[in-house]
Amino acid sequence: MYSRRDSESFLVARGVSAADVSAAAARCPDLLFTPVHDGLDSAWDALAACGVSPENVVRVYPAVLTLPPPILRRRLATLRAVFDDSPQMFELLVCDVPEILCRQDLDGELVRDRLQALGRVLGSPRSLATALRRSQGRFLSPGFDAGDALAELINLFGGAEDVSRQALRRDPRLLGTRKGSVAETVTFLGGRGIDAVALIRRQPTLASMSATRIAAKMFWLESAVGQEAACSAVRRTPSILLASLEGQLKPVLRYLIEIGVDPAAVAKKAPTVLTRSVSGHLVPLCAYLEGLLGDLEVARKFPALLAYGLDSKLKPNADFLAARGLNVSKIVRKHPPVLAYSADANMAPKLDYLEEVMGRDVGQVNALPQYLGYSLHARIVPRHTFLCKLGADAYSLSAMLTPSDADFAENILKVTAEEYAAHVRMHKELAGVAVG
Repeated sequence: MYSRRDSESFLVARGVSAADVSAAAARCPDLLFTPVHDGLDSAWDALAACGVSPENVVRVYPAVLTLPPPILRRRLATLRAVFDDSPQMFELLVCDVPEILCRQDLDGELVRDRLQALGRVLGSPRSLATALRRSQGRFLSPGFDAGDALAELINLFGGAEDVSRQALRRDPRLLGTRKGSVAETVTFLGGRGIDAVALIRRQPTLASMSATRIAAKMFWLESAVGQEAACSAVRRTPSILLASLEGQLKPVLRYLIEIGVDPAAVAKKAPTVLTRSVSGHLVPLCAYLEGLLGDLEVARKFPALLAYGLDSKLKPNADFLAARGLNVSKIVRKHPPVLAYSADANMAPKLDYLEEVMGRDVGQVNALPQYLGYSLHARIVPRHTFLCKLGADAYSLSAMLTPSDADFAENILKVTAEEYAAHVRMHKELAGVAVG
């Protein structure tokens, strides 16, 4: 009697890992309900006989193995006949786009013509292989024309054909760009003061999205955070328009409201937060901040923190500050951006200068955590060295660093702003820092 365990055992015995079997079954539940005899075994052998890796097919598009073996063999034969003079193209096609074998309307001649057109647009077999892997069979969609897609992009990028081809190679989903769709998007976003062409240059995939889908996301975002904040967010982070409305944007806004963070402030100041995963990113990050500080006030005050990686940025920075003897909670509450600075390139040199050159206790930073945000070579060192030259380096960090350059020169150094500016330029040149 047949059981799904038979199918699992068969696949594992053929070299597919248990993890890959589970992932394949999640994508295609029918896989484990396909009998082994005259089912999986025949499909496996048919693929292998054509030089196609069945293991790869299981990982990429497992539904192929659930096809009745006679149908699978017939479709493989159709493609082999069309590419009889180009076995490499056949292998490339079936290995990278195995879902093509599940098309009921499979037309070998159409496949060949479309691939040839695609090859002419992309220019190299390597680019074609990448396009096949990423386009998910889009090149077989009704009405598809690689030339039209390229022409639309060339028009969008001001006649720059090389830029257009590069964009296609980078993101083959642009092959779905239909004639006139970009113009509709440009008109819609332009009505909101957004330069759609500049956006698409940064995020080419937007060219393959319909203006209707883009409009739906913009209307919803505007209703949630206001038009000004929505437009600001899209200008800064165009990938927001690629995010799923139901699976991404709505859950993020619900969570922000739940923890008391203003979604409009996030859209204006830290729009990348809208593209972060709630369960995989925001929840553990907020739990960490709450454990570190006792509440989430810092996230409400400085929502940009929610965009940074917990393990790559926030935790290492907090650990660095603690290792240097600083009061992490006090510093972060006073100056939240400190958790986003680079420990090695930014904070360490400033703390070293404070202790080793200025001869001060690092604990002074607890009172003025903004010290870690000031430029070492444009503010800290020039001011300290000028004071040393005057024999007046006993000022507090606050008195030394918080005034503007003009006020510092006039009220503390008793020199003109021009004299101090010349001192700063000289120090930057000696330190090899760009003078601007």
